[in-house]
Amino acid sequence: MLYARMSYVVRQGAELTAAFKSLIGVLTGDTASPILWNVYFADLAVAFGNDDDDIILDGADDVVLFSTTLAGLQRKIDIFFACLSKTLWMIFGEIPRVIPVMRVGDAVILLVKQYNTSRDIFSAHYAKKASKARAVANMTFAGIQLYMARIDPHLTFGCEVALDVTDTHVSRLEDVQNEFLRSVLAVLFSETGVTPLRYRRLSLAIAPTHLAGVAYRDSVRLAQEGLPCWLSDLCYALSHLPVPVLFSMDALTPDSITNLKQRLTRSCSTWIGEQIVSMSGRLPLIQGRMERMGDGSFELSPMKLRLYLPLTHILLSSHSLAVELLRYQERLRAPVPRHARLCRLCFQGVKSEGHALRHFLSDIFTTIPTIPRRWASTDDFCYDHALSGSFAAAYGLSGYGYGHYGPTNFPMLRLVP
Repeated sequence: MLYARMSYVVRQGAELTAAFKSLIGVLTGDTASPILWNVYFADLAVAFGNDDDDIILDGADDVVLFSTTLAGLQRKIDIFFACLSKTLWMIFGEIPRVIPVMRVGDAVILLVKQYNTSRDIFSAHYAKKASKARAVANMTFAGIQLYMARIDPHLTFGCEVALDVTDTHVSRLEDVQNEFLRSVLAVLFSETGVTPLRYRRLSLAIAPTHLAGVAYRDSVRLAQEGLPCWLSDLCYALSHLPVPVLFSMDALTPDSITNLKQRLTRSCSTWIGEQIVSMSGRLPLIQGRMERMGDGSFELSPMKLRLYLPLTHILLSSHSLAVELLRYQERLRAPVPRHARLCRLCFQGVKSEGHALRHFLSDIFTTIPTIPRRWASTDDFCYDHALSGSFAAAYGLSGYGYGHYGPTNFPMLRLVP
C-alpha cells in the first residue's frame, strides 16, 4: 500500500519532471529502502517461532534458512511457499539413516549435495572435467597413445557446445595436458605431434558431423541477429587465439569450413613455431628445422611426431620387449638368461628388437632392393639398418617403430613382452 501511494519526480538543476509512480517494491537506492526491509522482516519473527540456535541469513532478494529441528525448518518453508521454484535444501553434518522429505505445500523440495550461484552454466563442467582428466593423468605414464585414449576424451568432452570463450576455464584443462605431456617429454607439442588443447577443442567443435541441423540453423539465426549463441562464441574464440583466425558468418559453406580448418591448422603451427623461437636460449637445436619427407623433399614442420623418437628407443633399448625387461632382477623373479626371453606370441625366438620388427624386415628387400644382404640375424639388420644412412630404410623403420610408442595397425608392436 505504501508504494502504491508514493509518487516520484526527478530534478535536474531547477527543472522537475512530471510526477510518476513505481510499483516495483522495495526500491533500490530509495532512502527508505533499508528501513522498510528491516520492518518487513521484523514482522516475520512471530511466524518463524523460537527454535533454539536457529539462524536466518537474509539480504536483498536471497534468503537462507537454518533450523536445528525438522519441524522448525518445515514451518519456515511453509512461509516461503511462493519461492518454491528456487528452493533447495541440504543436510550438514551426519546424514540420518532415513532421509526425511521436505515439502512446500504438496510439492517435494529437491535435496542437493552442492549448489552453485554462478551465472556461468559451464563453470562446473570445466571444473569437473579438469578434475577427472587430472586423476587419470596422475595414474598414467605410458605415453601419447594412453594420453589420446584416456586423457584427451575428458579434456575435449562437450567442446562442441562449451566453446572456450573464458580463458580461466580452458586454462584449467590446458594445465592437465601440459602436466602430462611434460611427464612424457619435456618439449610439449613440437616433438609429440599432440595438438594444443585449445586448437584441438575448436577443431572438434567445427567438425560438420558434430552439429545437429536444428541447433546449427538456430545458432546461425541468432548470430545474424547479433545475439549471443554458439556461432558467435566460435567467432570470438577463433579471433582470440594466440594467432587469431578470422571467420565470417556471411558465407557458411562446406568449402568455407574446410578453409577454416586449414587456417586453424596453420595458426597452430605458426604459434608453436613462435614459441620455439621465443625460447632460443633453451632450444637451439630445434630452431627452424627442416623435416625430410618420404619423397626426399624438405619441409618446415614445427609440429610433428618425430621419427627419431621411436628410432632412439629401439637403438638404446628403451622399450618393453622381453629381451630388455627380463634382463633385470625383480622382487619375485631372478634375471632371465637371454636365450630364455622368448616371444610369447610365437615362442620361436628371443623377443628382441629385430624379432618384433620381423613383419617389416620380411619384405624390406622388396621395398628397398638396393640394401645389401650382409646381416647374419634380424638384430644385426635392425641396428645396422637404422644407422646405414639410407633415409628410405630409416623412415620406414621409424614409422613402423611407432607401433610401440603410438597409434599403429601393426599388431607385433602393440607389445606383449
